[in-house]
Amino acid sequence: MSLVLGVDSGGSGLRIALGATTGARDVVTVGVVRTSEPVRTGPRGIDADHLLAQVVPAARSLLAGAAARPRTGTEAGSHAPGRADGAGGPG
Repeated sequence: MSLVLGVDSGGSGLRIALGATTGARDVVTVGVVRTSEPVRTGPRGIDADHLLAQVVPAARSLLAGAAARPRTGTEAGSHAPGRADGAGGPG
């Protein structure tokens, strides 16, 4: 099983989602965290420190939840297609 972290930053805050691959090349959502505080921006764009201050704790929480979640039979023996080490992609 491979994990994917997605982050969407908008004017009303962040959405951080953790997904897990299945044996059928699908990604299922494991969990979602939403914040109500928008990431600060300035003349140079997004404030990376402020973004990480919100994303890192949320990602840790999602990963802890994923570790505690029982794996299904489909996920238990799967890896990403394409390479024997599971690092492959579509193909």
